[in-house]
This record gives sequence, structure tokens and C-alpha cells, in this order.
Amino acid sequence: MIPNAVQFFSYTCDFKTKMFTVTGTTYNEMEKVWSGPKLKNLYSNEMTLGEAIVRRLITTPGKVIQIMGTTGESLTALEFLKCSMNVAHNVLKMGLNCRDIVGLYAQHSVHEATVMMAAFLCGTPVHALFPGFDQKTVISLYENTRPKIIFCDEENYESALSANETLELKARIVVLTGQVQGVTHISELVQKGAHSLDINAFPCTGLNGSDTAAILCSSGTTGTPKGVMCSHQALLYSNI
Repeated sequence: MIPNAVQFFSYTCDFKTKMFTVTGTTYNEMEKVWSGPKLKNLYSNEMTLGEAIVRRLITTPGKVIQIMGTTGESLTALEFLKCSMNVAHNVLKMGLNCRDIVGLYAQHSVHEATVMMAAFLCGTPVHALFPGFDQKTVISLYENTRPKIIFCDEENYESALSANETLELKARIVVLTGQVQGVTHISELVQKGAHSLDINAFPCTGLNGSDTAAILCSSGTTGTPKGVMCSHQALLYSNI
């Protein structure tokens, strides 16, 4: 931000009208100059995954971008953004902070990508594990990254719970598929929260391409899998 300047900036999505607007001005009181909004260059080293994905999806809000072959569930770009922003809003309210680790220990489901996107918006690296890993492997991996919230499924909930208790993580556990009594379900996080998007309200705007976006697992063919840190820039320019 320019010194001695007053900045007004808004990047919003109105879910009712499906309208996206980018407005903003900066007024320099010393020079008495009004300037337009300053946005990150899409191809600069400062760009993060969350910001880049939002910019692309808002161009085709009604396009179906995800279909679950096993269930027939689908999401348009707008629906995906809305769900992701609701999850991001809710996990931030839970106390998740920028650069905290998000654990993703779940099979493919309609909201698996939603969780990933929400984490990108929050600036919280996602440590993704194969959903079939046993308790010992989960404990070994999460001992290093110590996630503050873990997204899992009903079928591997006990392994997630065991890791949480053994490592004394005190992490919030959220179930993506199935139901576990007394445990938060993803449906509770996607249906309410943000009513519009102000991209500057999300921590990702304060990060750059060199920050960690995800922690993926090595194959584990020579022993216990290891976490591999992947930056926003590396994932933006990769083919995976």
C-alpha cells in the first residue's frame, strides 16, 4: 500500500445474482492522486493457488467443473467457489490461522476438492494422506506436521482419532463421507458461512508463490512415506 494513502478495494461475488465485481481505488493524500486497484499479476511469483483458481473460475460461473462418477453429484464453478468459501470462512472461525496445517485423510468425494480450495484460500498447507494408511503411518506423518484440523471419512475415523489422541494434537476432526455421531460433517461447513467473497479477507492474499501450498506423500516403497513440500508456484506451473 502507498504510504499516506487511503485504500478502498473490493473483489466480490454475489451468490444471489451470480455477479462478480472488481472495484477499488487508492487515494494518496500527499500527492492528491487517485489510483486503481493493485492486483497481483496472474503470472507473477506472488500469485497463490487460491487466488489463481478464483480468477479462472469466475469467468465461467455456470460451467459444470466437477462430476462424481460414483454418485452423480456435480458442482458448477460458482457452486464450488461458494462451498469452498463457506468452508474457509468456517474453519477460520474455528481458530485456524494462516500457515497452520490442514490434514486431509480421505477418499475421493464431492467435497474433497472443496477442502483443498478452502485451505488454499486460508493460506494453510494441506498435508494429504492416502486414505488407506494404517494408524502407525498416520501417526508417523502427522507427528512432523501436527495438523490443526483433520478431514477424514467414517471408515478411517478411528485411525484419525488415534493419531489425534496419541500425538495430543487437539485437532478438530471433520468427516467427509459417512456419519460419526458427535463429529462435525462437511455438510455443516459448506451450507453456511460467507455470503459474498472479498478476496482480500482471506489470508492467501498475504502469501506469495514460494510459500507452501501442500505437503504430499512419497511412495513409501523404501519405508515409511515422507512428506514432500510443494509451493504454490510449483503446483501452478506443474501438470499434476
